[in-house]
Amino acid sequence: MFLICTLFLNSLKYSVLFVFCVICFNVIANTNYITYHKQIVRAESCILDSNYVCAVNIYKATFLKYDYIFPQHVYTAVQTAIVANMYNCAFAFLEKGVKFGFSKTEIYKDSLLIKLTEKHYWNTFASKYDSLRNIYLKSIDYNLQSQVVKLYNNDLRHRNKCEEYPRNLFLLPINIIKWKKSTTSDLEQNIVPLIDEYGYLGQRIIGIVPDSLCAKYTVYKKFLSTVTNDRLRSVFTHYYSFRHKNYYIIPKQEVERGNILPRTFAMLNSYISHWVDKKYIDPYKQSVSANVIDTATINKNRLEIGLESLQELTKKRKRVKVIFDELNKGNYYHIRLWYY
Repeated sequence: MFLICTLFLNSLKYSVLFVFCVICFNVIANTNYITYHKQIVRAESCILDSNYVCAVNIYKATFLKYDYIFPQHVYTAVQTAIVANMYNCAFAFLEKGVKFGFSKTEIYKDSLLIKLTEKHYWNTFASKYDSLRNIYLKSIDYNLQSQVVKLYNNDLRHRNKCEEYPRNLFLLPINIIKWKKSTTSDLEQNIVPLIDEYGYLGQRIIGIVPDSLCAKYTVYKKFLSTVTNDRLRSVFTHYYSFRHKNYYIIPKQEVERGNILPRTFAMLNSYISHWVDKKYIDPYKQSVSANVIDTATINKNRLEIGLESLQELTKKRKRVKVIFDELNKGNYYHIRLWYY
């Protein structure tokens, strides 16, 4: 009897240990956003092949595994579900997306998304919208958001002095020096310590920053959509273009943690290569004009951060030309992939 009890307890102990390991593995796996982005690439590949049902199923499975979903991926997933006539999935994606900042105003600006307003579930969604939106609003760290907004506005204020038209050519060199000094000081002294503590201050942490909080452009037009909103990205772009000798590099782990999109990470590293190190070679070939080291190396670099291969990227870029032709013919029903 004692032997049987011992064997039973040992069996129970190992069973509990096994379950614990499985749970830990799932938790670890679900915090690895490299895997998340690879699944998004798979879904987009299905879209390129017009296999919309497959893409919807990939989005569905991926969104269930992660505690944060990028709004731009929700946008594409909802559009794809509409094209596939899978409206139950479209509304499920939409409700999830609102909790991460996807705004109802996006629906009225898009030829595909507007179709949701014609469906019977629309009124139910509209009644849920405010409560779902509140979940998103409560998740934002407004203190960190205000720090980024302050940096962004200061950077843009100096940029406007350098790029507004007509230019004051006499003051331009002085204004550029002031811009470099101000942005560098603000970023390195105030923002970098916060990044080291909390991670890259992108949409996951500070949400989608409203235009109302930000300084206005004097020359450049604003994006029509807010789903790719990343105020810190533009500041880092300017920071790297100033060609510092000792500069802050965003760790690759921030991609894995889901704090920065791999495409943004690749773009900023492109700036480092071009402007700072003066190698004029893009390790991720994210820039159209960059030199290619060799396709195998670049594909390896891209795969490591969850980007598609160069071959797949080429297909997406060719798709843009086709879409532009279709837009000129009055066909506006196209799924956005947000890669360009």
